[in-house]
Amino acid sequence: NQIEAESDETQLSPGGNTLLSGNVVMQQQNRILKSERANWFHEREYGEFEGNVALIAPDLILEGNSATADQQAGIVNFYDAQYSLPARHLRGTASHIQTIEGGKSQLTSATFTFCEPGSNDWDIAASELNLDQEKGVGSAWHTRLRIAEIPVLYIPYYRFPIGDQRMTGFLNPSFSVNSQLQAEDIQI
Repeated sequence: NQIEAESDETQLSPGGNTLLSGNVVMQQQNRILKSERANWFHEREYGEFEGNVALIAPDLILEGNSATADQQAGIVNFYDAQYSLPARHLRGTASHIQTIEGGKSQLTSATFTFCEPGSNDWDIAASELNLDQEKGVGSAWHTRLRIAEIPVLYIPYYRFPIGDQRMTGFLNPSFSVNSQLQAEDIQI
């Protein structure tokens, strides 16, 4: 899998490593990684990225302050990040996101919501969050349901669908919030 890269400035080291700076764009098949600076270590097939880092793939969008990518292991790490799974209408934030080939992601100090962008009526905050896109399932530990960022319910462990499918057991709550940020029409 060949990687194509472009930037405003490129420096090659004697060991074959590449330092890219200014409007860095790296593309591999249908994935694009953008940043302000990148160090690519050819022998290890490993990269470090800094400054407005964004990964755009067909099923995932990640944005963060910094990131690392290990091509051999198929692992990408994002730090101080925002994420979106557009096809599943899921988005949120995390202090650390690790994506693994096969559509799996592990998030630390994370939030997630199915609300449309610009409308954060509710979200769920979790100390740890795992998303498995192939199975369409998410798992969260130490979760807090928040309405307008105010915690209203604590659940130690929460497993939920990340698509339109339903799961047996606990049904996801549904509610609406009025203009005074008061919950109404709560269905549990």
